[in-house]
Amino acid sequence: MKIYGDYHTHTHYSDGVTNVIDNLTAARERGLESIGITDHGYSSPSFGGLTREKFLKQKNEIDSLRDQFSELNIYHGIEANIIGIDGNIDLKEEDYSRLDYIIAGFHAPAKPYNLRSFAGLYLNSYFSFLIKPSRYIIERNTKAYISMVKKYPIAIIAHINHLTKVNALEIAKCCADYGTMIELNAKHVELSYVVFEQILKTDVKLIANTDGHYKNKIGRFEEIEKYIKGYPEAETKIVNAKPGVIEFRKPIY
Repeated sequence: MKIYGDYHTHTHYSDGVTNVIDNLTAARERGLESIGITDHGYSSPSFGGLTREKFLKQKNEIDSLRDQFSELNIYHGIEANIIGIDGNIDLKEEDYSRLDYIIAGFHAPAKPYNLRSFAGLYLNSYFSFLIKPSRYIIERNTKAYISMVKKYPIAIIAHINHLTKVNALEIAKCCADYGTMIELNAKHVELSYVVFEQILKTDVKLIANTDGHYKNKIGRFEEIEKYIKGYPEAETKIVNAKPGVIEFRKPIY
C-alpha cells in the first residue's frame, strides 16, 4: 500500500523535536505528495502546545518555505483538544480563517473547559488503561465526541480510543454524516478489530497519519499497513491511499 500524504505531524512549536523544514524534507525524502503541519492546540501547556502568537510565527515560516518545496502540497492545520464534556474544543471561530483543516482529539495535559468536564471527561480518560470504563462512561464520552463533530468543522478525529474510550462505531456514523474522517494513527493503533470491522461497514472515510514527532517517523506507515493486513476493503476507504488533493471538511469563516 502506498500512502501519498501525511496530514498529522508535529514540530518544536509544540511537543515535536523537529523544525518545520525537517518535516518538509522528510516528506520529500519519503516521496510524499502532501504534508500537514498540525501542532497541538491552545489549551495544551506552553511547552507542549501552540499559542496564537506561535501559530502565526509558524504560518509565516511555512509560507517562506513553499517555493523551496514547491513539489509538496503543504497544509497548515492544528490538532485541537476536546476539553469539554459538551464537546467543546480549544478554538474560537475567529481562528478558522488561519487553518487549512482541524484535527481534534483528547490529550491528557490539556486544560479542561471547566470542573464538570474535568470530572466527566478527563478523570476516566487518565485512568482508562488501569480501570475499564463503565458502559455509562463510554456513552458519556461518545456523546461528547459526537457533539464536537456536530458543533465544529472537524476534518479528522485523531487516535480514536486512545485514553478516552468511546463507542467508535457511533462516532463513525456521525462522522460519515458530517464529512469528518477517522484517523488510522501509526503511533496509536488502538481500535480493536471487532470495532474496526464495524467501522468498515459505514460510509466514514479513513485517513492514515503518522502523528510524527520525529523526522524519521514522518511518512512511515508500516504499523498501519500491518494493522489493515487482511482487510483489502480498508484501503479503498483510506483517502490518502490515492494520489491527488484531499477535500477536507473546511473551517467555515
